[in-house]
Amino acid sequence: MANSVVASLSYCAEENIVCATMRGKAQSIDVLNNANAIIEFANSYNAKAVLIDVREFEHAYAKDEFIDVCNKLAPLLGQFIIARVVSYQGFMHELVTQKVRELGVRVKNFDCQEQARNWLRPLSC
Repeated sequence: MANSVVASLSYCAEENIVCATMRGKAQSIDVLNNANAIIEFANSYNAKAVLIDVREFEHAYAKDEFIDVCNKLAPLLGQFIIARVVSYQGFMHELVTQKVRELGVRVKNFDCQEQARNWLRPLSC
């Protein structure tokens, strides 16, 4: 399956927050590649707060890859504070958040971007 993920990245200097929007279906390698792109972008601005909107994003890989993906993501994302805007239609977004949180990543899911920004703002300085 070809990569069908569309990612957009932006930086809000006022809040020192990187915003990423992910759309489409992703294989495990796509998730890791996009995580690396977000990290590189955030590091270029010296930002530690990241808002990731995954409401239109779907994990399209086998359940047996889940733990491996989380184990690879956690050390990459550990330096950041991450707010994820999710739809609660699927369980995978919640599982990813729970697993990487267990592995030491400071991450929380939200229903909307405003809630996510409000949580990140005091932590982004």
